Amino acid sequence: MHEGELEDILLRNWGYPKFRSPQLQIIQSVIRGTDTLAILPTGGGKSLCFQVPALALSGLTIVVSPLIALMRDQVQQLTRRGIEADSIHSALSSTAIDRIYDNARLGKVKLLYVSPERLMTRSFLQFADDCKISLVAIDEAHCISQWGYDFRPAYIKIKDFLDTCPSVPVIALTASANKQVQADIVSKLGLNKPKQFITSVTRSELAYRVNWVASKSDQILALLKQHPGTAIIYLQSRRKTQDLAKFLKLHGQKADFYHAGLQPNDREKKQDAWIKDQSRIMVATNAFGMGIDKPNVRLVIHVDIPESIEAYYQEAGRAGRDGLDSVAYLLYNPSQWEDYESRQREAFPVIKVIQKVYQDLCAHFQIAIGAMPFGSLAFDLEEFCKKYSLPANQTWKAIQLLEHAGWLEFIQNANQSSTIEILITADELIRFQHQKFDPLLQAILRLYPGLFDFQKEISENKLSELLKIPVDEVKQTLEELQKMGILVYQRQELGSRMIFLKERVTTARVQIDKDLYQFRKNRMEMQLSSMRGYIYGKTCRSRYIASYFDEDKIRDCGICDICIAQRGGISTIKVDAFWSKIKHRLLEGPIQFETLLESASEAEYNEAVIHLQTLQTEGKIKFENNKITSA
Repeated sequence: MHEGELEDILLRNWGYPKFRSPQLQIIQSVIRGTDTLAILPTGGGKSLCFQVPALALSGLTIVVSPLIALMRDQVQQLTRRGIEADSIHSALSSTAIDRIYDNARLGKVKLLYVSPERLMTRSFLQFADDCKISLVAIDEAHCISQWGYDFRPAYIKIKDFLDTCPSVPVIALTASANKQVQADIVSKLGLNKPKQFITSVTRSELAYRVNWVASKSDQILALLKQHPGTAIIYLQSRRKTQDLAKFLKLHGQKADFYHAGLQPNDREKKQDAWIKDQSRIMVATNAFGMGIDKPNVRLVIHVDIPESIEAYYQEAGRAGRDGLDSVAYLLYNPSQWEDYESRQREAFPVIKVIQKVYQDLCAHFQIAIGAMPFGSLAFDLEEFCKKYSLPANQTWKAIQLLEHAGWLEFIQNANQSSTIEILITADELIRFQHQKFDPLLQAILRLYPGLFDFQKEISENKLSELLKIPVDEVKQTLEELQKMGILVYQRQELGSRMIFLKERVTTARVQIDKDLYQFRKNRMEMQLSSMRGYIYGKTCRSRYIASYFDEDKIRDCGICDICIAQRGGISTIKVDAFWSKIKHRLLEGPIQFETLLESASEAEYNEAVIHLQTLQTEGKIKFENNKITSA
């Protein structure tokens, strides 16, 4: 298929006249049947690299994705464009899955999104054998590597499925992967002489900056005033997202908050309002942003230190997707590092803690020794930790290690929207006349076309608003229609899910491979070291990130705080003069950070912070409990 035909598909379905570089070359590689590895930065248009070939090729495209929320977002975006897409994952009932299989066999689905755990089930293998599969796309392919920041054990099994269809081309995609992760992707997926497209992680339009601050709330207000436009502010605490959003509203800002603990309908409303620019600022945990394609984010602020450079790169990279100048700030207080480092290390559990978490999980779900519950179980991590008086961060790490060791599978935020599918024909529905049901049926057909052929996600809240009736009445009426055989209605499933993969054993028999355990611990130490280097280093921020991903020969960006300071002539002479000024005061005892800089102008403050960073790096001073002391 030549370039013009591919551009016609792009224009007709997405409204773009031309591909970005190197999208066209990647797509042509896929269509030629060549295994392909594509590493494009956040916002680089990875999805189009398999979605366009899916429409150009005659059969079904299987898309493997690690997150149910990501699957759902992509399926919704595609169906809104009139593209036949669906998803299968652990949160669906067997009836719903069978219906999707039937639609795909009949050629009514072009892209089918699945979780990696689904691939080697007997039902999926039988289904795949019945279909003409033209392409397999592995999204977030870094998850296959233990060197990747988001390793998922289930990704290792993808190769077993690919071996069942050796003639089908494969495309593996991710936003960031160093050379070690790239090699893992190729070898563990068994890619056959893949064509590799490795683009730079550098973003010329995005300025990375670390601001050393005493008052983060004041600094946030100042940055929002300094940088107009849409913003995302990341924190690690759900409660703090609400508190900060309230604070910003009190100061005249159009802000909202978002975290995984909200009801799905609430999350949907908040996300839609932000995308439509009805709210300017989203204050969120890292649950927000995955799969959201909003090009005009001008500002991303991290209030807390991210877990890793990879996580920071992904989250900061949600700014400037339209290619216009944007800024990503990490706000940092000198007293913060020791607390952060201590929390990260303390959170890594010893084997006895892992065994206790396993024991408490079995008690929570009332699983007897030798038993294994069937299917997925609703699981609320926060509620579980409160019930058994467990520290949340350490418990989460223990669950991750249990998952990596093959004891269980944890599906985060497996919130599945309600779905319906009409069972009777259009003619039969026309003949079905009932004063009670007609308004709801007409509203459903108007909002969700295609229900005679597909199961589709719906929002009872939207139907309630349109018809001006209570949500409970909408749900009750849909259940009545289901009993009458008019449609199938599957109500929304909320919360995260847990699946036990082995029969329960005694606590002493729960073991974690020592090499795996040590590897994950070493990985945590490396992440700590890389974040410390990013915060305290004197290398251009953009070049530091590029170097982390094994890119060399990258020039200084010229727009990060380090580059600006160097361009401003922050010299050794000035640092020495500053040291002479404060070292005599330090002989009298520690100095409060805020006290030292309380009378400084903005320019003096910024320059003094750089001097303090330099003196700390040189080992002349250290920070303890927000105080500066001689080293």
